[in-house]
Amino acid sequence: MRQLLSSLEKLNPDERERAATRFIRKLAQSDDAEESIRRQIYFALIAPGLSIIDDVIGHSMTNPSVLRESVAVKLEELLETRVMRTDGSGLDLNKVLLYSPIGWAKKLLAMSLDRITQRERMAYRKFNDQVDLLTIPDTISEISFTDSTDEFDGDLESSGLAGTRGTQRLRLGAQLLHTQLNIPQIARPELKGDRSRLLRVLREHEDVVLESLDTYHAIASGRPVWNDRDTDDDLLRLWSEFSLLDAERLLNRNPLVIVSIVEAALLQRSRPSRRDVAATKRLVKAASSQPGWSELAGSLVDAWLAEHFAPTNDFNTRSDQETAVEESNKLSKEWPRLVEAAANWPGQPIVVAGADATVVDKWLTSVLFGVQ
Repeated sequence: MRQLLSSLEKLNPDERERAATRFIRKLAQSDDAEESIRRQIYFALIAPGLSIIDDVIGHSMTNPSVLRESVAVKLEELLETRVMRTDGSGLDLNKVLLYSPIGWAKKLLAMSLDRITQRERMAYRKFNDQVDLLTIPDTISEISFTDSTDEFDGDLESSGLAGTRGTQRLRLGAQLLHTQLNIPQIARPELKGDRSRLLRVLREHEDVVLESLDTYHAIASGRPVWNDRDTDDDLLRLWSEFSLLDAERLLNRNPLVIVSIVEAALLQRSRPSRRDVAATKRLVKAASSQPGWSELAGSLVDAWLAEHFAPTNDFNTRSDQETAVEESNKLSKEWPRLVEAAANWPGQPIVVAGADATVVDKWLTSVLFGVQ
């Protein structure tokens, strides 16, 4: 599969289709298990170099991009279903030698394009009518881009914050503050449950977070600690990468800056687009052709997203937030078990045998970055 992907980049469109067709026909005649053959054929059909999905969609929709993305994901799901189906209504492996599998895929998707587009457009309009996309808090902008503070040197456009919202805006703004103030990153707790607990503390008692930095500074400088209450050890650990000078530099800033960079560190990461998620799943599934890996890989990515990312995309107006949160919490509970299963899978598809959650997170993050 890697050889096919690398070769497609060097070919023109016609040559790419012929190369993919030869590859698929060779797969169809192999002695591998049928499920593995069909899975690899599906991966070949959605290879970026072939651009089957984009070719079918064409220029029928250029705006909004979220609608185009939604349709593309639905088409990929349809293609996967029909390729993997073995009841006679899907891809016929015996006829792959007689007709073009690329042509078969394009015809299948083209026949369903109008129906899927209409359904997704109706859903998009329905939810956009109910949600005002402009009513999202901009905590960072209130701190960093007013004339009354000097926390950020630059304007909104040059900062990269223009066009962002929600979690993405908060995290990007916090990163800019880290850069401007020349301070290290907050030591983000590894577990979602720990992050959620500290986030609740922050939102209920901002002063406790400010006290934790002051206490950390006192401990680092060797002076007595005069807080009226014991400081949460987990809060103190947030500052573990800070030197005495770093702590002093931050303590001299607007308290809202301190609160915002801690909040940004504790929040779940901004959820990637549905198309990026789908592409990540495809690559992770392609890491091993052994039976059972594809299902495990899909579940692993879902649990990873639940453990480390927000339940919905910042621009998503379609999902029921409460339902999304419940589903995310349910999936994140499977994360430790799935990490262990993937880390010990025969053939080491995730590179490092016996890898822990941190290593698997970094590996999946690198896969995601590779498709974005």
